[in-house]
Amino acid sequence: MRAGLSAALLLGAACAVPAAAADPRDLLRQAAAYEHGEGVARDVQRAHDLYCRAAKAGNAEAQYALGWMYANGRGIGRNDAVAGAFFSLAASQEHAQAARMLRHMQAPPGGLPDCMRDPPRQVAR
Repeated sequence: MRAGLSAALLLGAACAVPAAAADPRDLLRQAAAYEHGEGVARDVQRAHDLYCRAAKAGNAEAQYALGWMYANGRGIGRNDAVAGAFFSLAASQEHAQAARMLRHMQAPPGGLPDCMRDPPRQVAR
């Protein structure tokens, strides 16, 4: 089996894993593959979603990657406030590149996208 095809099959299978069971490092690898089109068709939205799952689980590298995507408008709308928020999260975990990027941001860190929020709780009646 060709390397690109096997990577695509592995990535597709890994994406079927429930969010709670997915390892943030695996999500990070999958997201990078989709962001750059390495072994799979480039899909920036899917990359964003996978990075967000890993970032929400506390992965500093995913937080940095999302900051970079928002700071540079890589496949999503540019938003310096959201970029700053992600860089701030990663920098708080001693991610050196995120700390450097945060120093260069013009806008103060803002809110995070919905994918970083917990869904509203269902109240039993």
